[in-house]
Amino acid sequence: MGANERVASLLLRLAIHEKEDLVVAGYSHQDLAYMLGTYRETVTNALDHLKSEGLIEVGRKRVVLRQVERLRESAQEERTGKHLRSEGVLQRSHRTIQRVSALRRCQQQR
Repeated sequence: MGANERVASLLLRLAIHEKEDLVVAGYSHQDLAYMLGTYRETVTNALDHLKSEGLIEVGRKRVVLRQVERLRESAQEERTGKHLRSEGVLQRSHRTIQRVSALRRCQQQR
């Protein structure tokens, strides 16, 4: 199971509807890497690959899912194999990142 598939699967799980698009917003590459238990560079390379395939658009802490069905196909390999992290672990990681982000904002305001 490759990094591209794992990142695709994570993006699909984190995506929210924003107007006409599915968007993953508020997460850095490091945040996504933490959720997957991998290096930031690995996530960056996977995002670059998905972008070059035309599946996503990447901006600052924002990923727009452009070809959702193809992204689902890419992530399907990850779902049919063993999960690296269970949904519970992913949810705990998500909450931890939210807390860290809130703490950073508080520190920046001081």
